[in-house]
This record gives sequence, structure tokens and C-alpha cells, in this order.
Amino acid sequence: MNFIQVLNYNSLQAVQNHELGEIAKVMDVDKYYIYTEKGWTEFNVEGEGINVSLYDMNKQIVSQLPALNEEGIKEAKQIIRDYVYSEQHEDDYYMLLCHELKYFTVFANDIECSREEVIENVIIDCLNSVGEIKSIEPTEDKEAIEIWITEPEGGTYVMYFFDYGRGIVPCRI
Repeated sequence: MNFIQVLNYNSLQAVQNHELGEIAKVMDVDKYYIYTEKGWTEFNVEGEGINVSLYDMNKQIVSQLPALNEEGIKEAKQIIRDYVYSEQHEDDYYMLLCHELKYFTVFANDIECSREEVIENVIIDCLNSVGEIKSIEPTEDKEAIEIWITEPEGGTYVMYFFDYGRGIVPCRI
């Protein structure tokens, strides 16, 4: 998700190449807009007696995004590959976690897996079993991958994929 600030509404209209779900704050009138298929739409992030967290605002925005298409899934798999095979993340264990759903899956690096069982394919299969994949992006600090999904019942949730080697303690039984 991108967030931009502009001085006035005319400046907002002049900016090109927007992404669906992009949010803009127009400073001179102190209003927020979201970019949809119909263009910029004003929305209220505050209300009397209402506190809206950034997470709740993101959930609302993501729920309106289309699911990733075939090209988006291909890009998502590349993001996962880049993360797993980077020098920063050479680990034997990874976790896919959604605290709100109480969902977690631990992935173990296994050299003996078939070509279809490579981690990016398995993660996409796991995500598809939860719901529609809306967004997959590395976090700003590159320590995890942030994944947004929408369940068939309509709930929208964030999931994280990250190194989990420190969470596995080998011992003898």
C-alpha cells in the first residue's frame, strides 16, 4: 500500500500511475482519499467516539482490492524466493502466522522435496486454503513478508512469513 500527501486536490489529480488501494491525504482540507477503479474516493478515517487503527484502516482498504491474478501470483512467488534465498534469511525453518486467526504453519527446508513442493508453491497453496490472496510484500525492514488475505466469509487478515529457526529447539527424547 502506498500513502501520499499532497498540498491540494488539484495536486492529487496531477499525480499519475496510482495503485488500487493507494491512500492520499490532501493537506489543505485535511481529507483522506483512496484510489479505486472509479478514481479517487473520499473516506472518513475519524469519527466522533470512534478510534480507527492503522490495521483496521488497512483491513478496510485491502478488502476492496481484487485477488491477485496469475501475474500477481507469479510476482508473489518471486518475492518469497528472494526472501528465502537471500543471505539475510538462509534458515532451515520458516513460519506463516496470522495471530488474529490463530493460524500458523512451520516450514522445514527439505532438500529431498519434489519440484512441486518448493517453498513458494507450498506457501501459495497454504494461503489459498485460507482465502483469496490480496497482497504480498516484504516489510520495510525486510525481516518478514506481509501477506493480506480475505476469507470466503469476508474477513480480511494480515499474515506474516518469517524466519523461525530460533523457534525450533532440537533436543533428544
